[in-house]
Amino acid sequence: ADRGDKVFFATARTREGQCIAVWPLMLQDGKSLSFLNEDFADHCTCLAAPSVGIALLGAGLTETICTTGASAVIFKNVPPWGPTLAAVQAGIADAAWAQRAVRATPCPIVRISTDDDISANVRAEFDRHKRLRNYENRLKREPGFAFEAVEDDTQVAEWSEDFCNLHEWRWNTTHTPSRYRFPEARRDIAQNLQSLATDRRLVRFALCLPSGRVAMVAALLSADRLVY
Repeated sequence: ADRGDKVFFATARTREGQCIAVWPLMLQDGKSLSFLNEDFADHCTCLAAPSVGIALLGAGLTETICTTGASAVIFKNVPPWGPTLAAVQAGIADAAWAQRAVRATPCPIVRISTDDDISANVRAEFDRHKRLRNYENRLKREPGFAFEAVEDDTQVAEWSEDFCNLHEWRWNTTHTPSRYRFPEARRDIAQNLQSLATDRRLVRFALCLPSGRVAMVAALLSADRLVY
């Protein structure tokens, strides 16, 4: 918003007014169209009911591109699963724009059965991997080890600072350094986390040792579901 960015949701609705598809988007600097959540998500997708086909999703994106007056479209972290990638390619092609898709390192996906006890199924899937069990057991043997789960808005600023510091420690020595080395990126995530926590839509998790938090993740709360 500081740069004049515009946030909007391009939606498709039935004649009865029911929403059946959404493209969550941002027009940056009045020029470049991107996914709204690209800085905070490993996977960026549109949302669509099963009845909505790729052609319709692509046509909606085409209309959005033309309506916004965007001069560039940059969609990051689009996964190969689901309809989004094919819909993006169809929509850009229909807008008569040249396009290029660049492969990126995929984020792992854990597939589990949704039958019976989902929590037990998740546990069973992770227990199949010896390396994960070894990590867990080593941490549990550390003096002062604790698992932290926070659902309210206490100490969000401190938590955000720890998260950014940990992210920098992990990524700054690689060829893809952390965005949180920049003050504005730290400010943005702190503000976003505070807003979500105030609205009781945020759940924060951390693995803690006496030296501090050593692993952290935040998730959104939607009814009785956690959305990572």
